[in-house]
Amino acid sequence: MPIANFVLPFVLLAVPAVAQDPHPPAPADARPLRVLLMTGGGYHDFEGNAKLLLAGLAQHLKLDVTHLRLVKDGEPEAARPEERPTRILDAGMAQRFDVVLAYHQGEKLGLNQQERDSLLHFVRRGGGWVGLHCAADSFKWNREFVAMVGGKFKSHPPFGPITVRRLAGDAPVLAGIEDHTYPDEFYYLDECRLDDKQVVLVGEGPADKKMRPVAWTKAYGEGRVFYTIQGHGKEAFADPNLLRLVANALCWASARPHWAAGPEGWRTLFDGTSLAGWTQCGPGRFTVQDGALVGDGGMGLLWFHEKAFADFELELEWRLAKAEDNSGVFVRFPPPRDPWDAVRDGYEVQICDAGGAKTRTGSIYSFQDASELVRRPVGEWNAMRIVAEGQRYEVWVNGRKVCEYTGERSRTGHIGLQNHAAGEVVAFRNLRVRER
Repeated sequence: MPIANFVLPFVLLAVPAVAQDPHPPAPADARPLRVLLMTGGGYHDFEGNAKLLLAGLAQHLKLDVTHLRLVKDGEPEAARPEERPTRILDAGMAQRFDVVLAYHQGEKLGLNQQERDSLLHFVRRGGGWVGLHCAADSFKWNREFVAMVGGKFKSHPPFGPITVRRLAGDAPVLAGIEDHTYPDEFYYLDECRLDDKQVVLVGEGPADKKMRPVAWTKAYGEGRVFYTIQGHGKEAFADPNLLRLVANALCWASARPHWAAGPEGWRTLFDGTSLAGWTQCGPGRFTVQDGALVGDGGMGLLWFHEKAFADFELELEWRLAKAEDNSGVFVRFPPPRDPWDAVRDGYEVQICDAGGAKTRTGSIYSFQDASELVRRPVGEWNAMRIVAEGQRYEVWVNGRKVCEYTGERSRTGHIGLQNHAAGEVVAFRNLRVRER
């Protein structure tokens, strides 16, 4: 989609590299993300929407949430929570929180100058800030707050269906996000430059039919900022793409990859730094490069030797170096003496952009067609989800179900990644599994 369609005054310039780092460092542990949720103001059901938001995020993340409810502009200070925000918005925020999740609207919201300064200082010194929808309609008179967010609310057309499209294909906040249409309120923004941000989602303004930013990442001092115009009401927070986007953004803003903060039941199979838990079988090899497993040579198999799985769902991302690259994800095979053991005794979910329906990405190789080839351009990360329950298999690629199959082989076994042949370079990251 041509950038030239952006409505003025946007001018596309170079973007600071910190806003698009695709491989944030892995943490030493998998503790919950410490989130300060700030809600309150006018025109929105903040309490109801916050409940929907947190319930949706719980499907993706393990969170430790502190909820700060702010007053509406004009309400007396007695309407505050029992503890003043100064007890939360202070110089010690960095020791208690990883990221602020802002869903509020108003010019003052009962915060004094010290509290507002503490919030900005937290982000400027390395904290994360994730803003939703009406957060851009807050503190608009505060030039520093507007600079941090990257824009401020101007107006919006009537509530209705909006279509959201991916723009920055490799941005980590877009993992698992598809182009989609859903009901929301489309914000038009002022003071929204492009030279200080990486726009990741765009949409067509319902009123003027011009392409406008929907979401972006940016730097603010040493901190990471994410903002999206999305999130007006319950319809928006029922959209799985928005919930996944916010989950990704919280992890990106706090410099933690999303696999590190999985909810109870998920197990990380690859830690982003080593081959711990994995064994190579057959020729070729996998190496760790920039937080990803990269295969070369073959035909070989890297298999997770620590555990065999029965019923499970597996999530991962993969990336091709060129269109001809070939690989696959093997499931439910016994400990292999030879890579062909996985072919004979398990099932391969194919990764290959060439070939017929039974041998293209998402197919159960040679057994069941992939209904369509759902892929992103070469060089971009793709998402895959495999569900194995009993003898039933489902394969999802980039958010769309492309294959269903009823098998007849073993109902338990190991998980493996194929390195197909010399010169065929396929990378994998964010592998995690949850037993059902």
